[in-house]
Formats: sequence, C-alpha cells, structure tokens
Amino acid sequence: MNESVPATQDLPPAPPTTKDRGHDPLRLAYFETLRAEILQVKSRLVWLIVIGLFGVPILTWFALTDDSVFKFPLLISPLLVLLLIVLYFSEQMSMMRAGDYIHQRVETGEDHWEHWVNAQRTNRAEPQIFGLLVVVGLAYSVLMGCFAIDNLWQLTGGEQSYFIYYVLRYAVPGIYVLSLLWVLFTMAHFWSRAFKVSSN
Repeated sequence: MNESVPATQDLPPAPPTTKDRGHDPLRLAYFETLRAEILQVKSRLVWLIVIGLFGVPILTWFALTDDSVFKFPLLISPLLVLLLIVLYFSEQMSMMRAGDYIHQRVETGEDHWEHWVNAQRTNRAEPQIFGLLVVVGLAYSVLMGCFAIDNLWQLTGGEQSYFIYYVLRYAVPGIYVLSLLWVLFTMAHFWSRAFKVSSN
C-alpha cells in the first residue's frame, strides 16, 4: 500500500510576503511621504522661476523709469533678487534633505535611485547651472544696488528730514552689504552640501 502523501506537499509554496521582498510597508510609507514633499518643492520652484523670469524684468523697468526723487522700486530691486536666490536654494536644500533621508534610511541597496544619483554627482551638470544662476543673480543685485546707492547719495538734506536722509544715505548701503554677505554664506553652505558625494 502506498503511503499517503501529506496534502501540503501538493500545494505550491506560499508567495513571498511584501516584507520578504524587501518592501517594508513602513519604508514604502516613508518613500511616499517624501515623494509628495519633493513634488511640492518642485511646484514651488516652478513658481520662483516664473517670478524671476517675469517679475524681475517688470521690477527693473519700473526701477529704471521712475522719475520720483525717492525711487522705491530701484531701492528694493537688489534685495528682492537676493531673496529670490535664497528662496530658490532653500527649496533645493529641502529637496536634498528628502533625498538624503531616502538614501540613508529607506533604500536598502546600491542599485536604487538615490544611490545611483549620489554615485553620478561628480559628473552632473547642476554645478554649472547653479553657478550661472548665482553669477547672474549676484551681478544683477550688485548693479542695481550701485544704481540705488548712487541715487541715494544724490539726495540732499532739504528734500526730507535729516534723520531719513542719513538713514537712506548710510543704513541702506549697509543693509545691501550685509544681505550680500548673507547670500554668499548661504551659497557656500549649499554648494558644499549639494555636490559632495556621500560616503554612505
């Protein structure tokens, strides 16, 4: 008489669970959350680019065609462009933080996206693109700042109170210089993080 074979041996093996495939549900939840954050950052970056492409030329036109004694558009144009540059790189930093978390905590192998991006970081074109953005933005800010300072120094004390006169003549150029130094420091910090290949 043939021995009975257990019914379980006739069944195909159970398919591997999601966790057995290396797709931990918690990791997938982290990835989806970070992916949504990156998409939001991308949307804000598009708006910053649109503002830069259309808003800055319009502001420049108002600044250079203003015939008033106190040219407010000219006065604020260098600061607004510096602010746009910092906001742009701040959004880039937010996106890189999400990428770093995926690289270090979510991905489990060297063949995944963030690991591949990190390995290619030294051969990417972003440094040249970011460098061009910094050069153009800072050159514009310095040029418009020089125009604004020249306009302020042409004002006389009789056109406004002496307090406003000295604030405009000396405090505003100081604000320009401090803002420029702050932007340069921010750019150096971003550059050291953005294009450094991680050892992990």
